[in-house]
Amino acid sequence: MKKRIIATLSAVLAVILLLFTSAFASSAADDGLKNVDGKWIYVKDGVKDTSFTSLVKYYSTWYYVENGELNWSFTGLTDYYGTKYYVENGVLNWDYTGLALLGSDEWYYAENGEVKNDYTGLTYFCGRWFYVEKSALNWDYTGLTNYYGTWYYVENSILNWSFTGLTDYYGTKYYVENGVLNWNYTGLALLGSDEWYYAENGAVKNDYTGLTYFCGRWFYVEKSALNWDFTGLTDYYGTKYYVENSILNWDYTGLALFGSDKWYYAENGTVKNDYTGLVHFGDRWLYVEKSAFNRDYTGLTNYYGTWYYVENSILNWNYTGLTKYYDTWYYVENGVLNWNFSGAVLYGKTLYYVNGGRITWDYNGTADYNGVKYIFVGSIAQTGIYKSKYTDYNLVYADGKTGWYDYGDNTYYIGSDGRPLYGNQYIDGKRYFFNANGAKASLFGADFSKHQGTIDWASVKQSGVEFVILRAAVRGYGSSGNLMTDSQIAANIEGALSQNIDVGIYVFSQAVTTEEAVEEAERALDIIKGYDIKLPVYFDSEYSGAPNRTGRADGLTKAERTSLAIAFCETVRNAGYKPGVYASKSFFYNNLGYAAFQSRGYEIWLAHHISSVTDFKYPYNIWQYTSKGSIGGVQSEYADLDIAYYDYANDSDMSERGKNVMVTASSDDFLSFVNTEEKITRYIKTGLASDKEEALRAASLITNQNASKALIDAINKLN
Repeated sequence: MKKRIIATLSAVLAVILLLFTSAFASSAADDGLKNVDGKWIYVKDGVKDTSFTSLVKYYSTWYYVENGELNWSFTGLTDYYGTKYYVENGVLNWDYTGLALLGSDEWYYAENGEVKNDYTGLTYFCGRWFYVEKSALNWDYTGLTNYYGTWYYVENSILNWSFTGLTDYYGTKYYVENGVLNWNYTGLALLGSDEWYYAENGAVKNDYTGLTYFCGRWFYVEKSALNWDFTGLTDYYGTKYYVENSILNWDYTGLALFGSDKWYYAENGTVKNDYTGLVHFGDRWLYVEKSAFNRDYTGLTNYYGTWYYVENSILNWNYTGLTKYYDTWYYVENGVLNWNFSGAVLYGKTLYYVNGGRITWDYNGTADYNGVKYIFVGSIAQTGIYKSKYTDYNLVYADGKTGWYDYGDNTYYIGSDGRPLYGNQYIDGKRYFFNANGAKASLFGADFSKHQGTIDWASVKQSGVEFVILRAAVRGYGSSGNLMTDSQIAANIEGALSQNIDVGIYVFSQAVTTEEAVEEAERALDIIKGYDIKLPVYFDSEYSGAPNRTGRADGLTKAERTSLAIAFCETVRNAGYKPGVYASKSFFYNNLGYAAFQSRGYEIWLAHHISSVTDFKYPYNIWQYTSKGSIGGVQSEYADLDIAYYDYANDSDMSERGKNVMVTASSDDFLSFVNTEEKITRYIKTGLASDKEEALRAASLITNQNASKALIDAINKLN
């Protein structure tokens, strides 16, 4: 019985327990797992929820339910309320850290079973390192990432241990070696397949331009990039090197460009800054100075023993002429210094003498230039003035000319021997006088009366006439002795003065008394009143021309004629004019008292018609040398021609004309003067009597008497 009670109580307790269990299960099925027939299912409101896929916590463990059933085979990530968790064989694994798959292709980094979306970096998975970005594996990422202080290279999100080269990270290129950024590397490195850059301490800084050594060669980088197009010079620690297509070319010798406009000479790839000379470049030879191309240089340079002419640093093969090099002038012919040349060379407007390829500055001599003979003093052609060192003289070289030569205010006549004429000369039908200086010291003139008719004074001027003596009046040689004014006198005075021809006056006298002589003078004075008469008023004393000398004055004695002349001249003088006497040579000797005229200072006009120079023994200022002359502008066949040795207009005897000037076209004369001065210089240096004598002897041989005397005086003053 006891046993039956116990059995009954046990059955009751079992029912009660079953009822209790059923009640609890029904309550839990509302939101949790339930084991049914060995399967764990997720029920909600007592019914299995096949739409439910998520995590479910059961007794502190989280399980992965898929379509209402716990999936013990699921391993991967699942999202739970926006957070991804790692499930391993259906159970959330809080101890897992690493990569995990979400869905079919999304990988994430889980840390302690949870994807926190805050990790960027590397993670190790299945033997490889992967890159995650905000906890998500980014298959598109290629670049650097830092992992515990070391930077690694990731390619398509996988750490590439075999990669060596450059990679870009936030605009900067870094050098990676076997997958790891090498901060110690400095040198060239490849970016991609063909871009080389210069990295310094692992990074490309884009600030370096210059050379870098790589694999046994030197390369040129520009702003840290290797520039294959670059050919030229670059500076590396103060030395310039030649780069060709970005590689230093040790075999190159020649000109090369540095920067945009500076050229240098490189030898075996290096600019050594020690070369000065020529360099062949293209089709030209260029000049470099201390290895630099100097565009401003013009002058000579030596190249293998030959001197060449460079103009603006380019050898000028077309240049022929002089050039200066270190204070010496050299002769260049077709671009090359010609040491064998000696002769005249024109430089600018000056002609120089080159002796053995250079100007020695000591050449005194002659040389031809373009068919003309020139004289050189101190190697300079004397086309101008040579100033004497020891006298007041200036030497004028007449450029090898002959004939008339004007210098300053004076006129000279150069003979065929190159020397100026001196004294009385007959040139082209006219008489001239040249003083001791060689300057023309005479005036060409003529004397006219009504017998020349109406005169064309412009033509007279063009004939070279500088003065005229015009007849003012004439006294008849008959017994009545009428005094008649020349019918052309007024027209002639005015015509001459209009052409700036100086005028003098004469009266043909037949006076036999003092009164008549005074009358003649007064008639002349009355005629010239109001005119600018610069030459004297002359008393013309000669035979009348009457047959058998029967003129009223032809029989006067010498004393009578002299007395009449004095009466005339004194009247003229008292009126303020210069008085003068005209007569022939024989009349002055035999019919007039010359001494009386000379003592009173009368002007003498000599008539002596002779082809040679007159031998009249007394002084005179005007010489009528012919009555058969020819002058343009006069109607008569002949005219009287005169030469004046005194310039009445300027009150000068003209002896000072050409003073302190020696004009010559004779190189011998010129060089005699110059060489004499050199002998004087030597005497000054030595003080030897023999040198003084040599200088005096040289001075005495100079043909210009005044110049010769000046040099002799200068020598003697040195005592």
